[in-house]
Parts: sequence; structure tokens; C-alpha cells
Amino acid sequence: MYDLQDLTTHEIAKYLTLLLPELCDNWWQEIVLAALNPRQKDFLLKSKDTTLDNLDLTSLLRIFDQNWFRISAQMGYEPEQRHYLKEMISIRNRWAHRNNNPVSDDDLYRDLDTI
Repeated sequence: MYDLQDLTTHEIAKYLTLLLPELCDNWWQEIVLAALNPRQKDFLLKSKDTTLDNLDLTSLLRIFDQNWFRISAQMGYEPEQRHYLKEMISIRNRWAHRNNNPVSDDDLYRDLDTI
């Protein structure tokens, strides 16, 4: 069974898999590999995987963010909508690097609403 992070990762990978090839013919090189940081890119190149299915949430959000202008032009997104992507990045980082203190119900509900 998926947890929320797995479900979010799966859905973003599915969305980008449908969208990115529409942006350019060489989308893997120009959009995916160009957006990743050196560690992410090295991992992907070593795996010889050419799909988004095995990328983690951090990598997928980075690809989406680094290509926001290209994606938003294709999809007709408003500039204000990028706020939700940035907030998802913050949520992912907060949850990945949290300490042992419990998350307040208010923060949890806000994060779930954003996602």
C-alpha cells in the first residue's frame, strides 16, 4: 500500500511522463538530465534507467521546478500556481529532515491540503 509520499511521487512521475515528451523531442537530455543536480544525475546515469518511474520525489520536484516556465507555457499555468510547487518542495524537505518532535495537527492538515 502506498503512503502519501509514495503516492505523490507516483502521480508526479506519471504526470511528467505524459507531459515532458510533448515539450521537445530530446526531452530526456534537455529537460530531465539538465535539471538534476550532479548527485541525482549520476545516480540516474549509473542506473541506465530512461524513465521517470524510479526517481525519488526530490528529483521529480526538481525537474518540475527547473522546467516550470517551459511547462507552464505548454499547460497555460498562471505564475501564481508555482507557489504550490514551491510549497510541495518545502513540505518534502520539512518531512525528510524533521526531528523527533511530533508534527502539529494544523501543520499536518495544511501540508495535506497543499499536496
